[in-house]
Amino acid sequence: SSDLSRDGKYLFIFVSRGWSENDIYWKRVGEKDFRLLVKGAGAKYQIRAWKDQFYILTDEGAPRQRVFRVSPAKPERAAWQEIIPEDPVAKLDGFTIAGGDLGLEYQRDAATELRVGPPWISVESPPNPHDRTTRGALLVVRTYHHGTQLDQGVRGTAEGLVKGERR
Repeated sequence: SSDLSRDGKYLFIFVSRGWSENDIYWKRVGEKDFRLLVKGAGAKYQIRAWKDQFYILTDEGAPRQRVFRVSPAKPERAAWQEIIPEDPVAKLDGFTIAGGDLGLEYQRDAATELRVGPPWISVESPPNPHDRTTRGALLVVRTYHHGTQLDQGVRGTAEGLVKGERR
């Protein structure tokens, strides 16, 4: 399969071998030849381009996945910078870039968790039904700094319209 970056500068080609590995080739639009970015020996890769940087989600060496930032000027594997390490308990299922922030979608305890940042703000919906501290909540918002949950949680009430009435 293939993909064009949002800014129209880069073209990517993905070569899959089964469900467990893929390669990524890339080139700048207008260039003649594609270059191998990564050969997925036993690993899967997804890529997004943003402001002349590549962001790569992979399970390479991380079964719950992690994210690297790669400069197209130095795309060699040794130059990749890990920016989101593997979470110790949650599986990173996907990512996007919106408004200059990374949006990360995690699965933990049968709940979807969206983290946006940095700094990281986690929104869990539905909350973990086995966590007594969040029982009955519609959603849970947590804050993180360098992967560590901050002690103070986000607390408050939500107000809105339900069947035409303010609640």
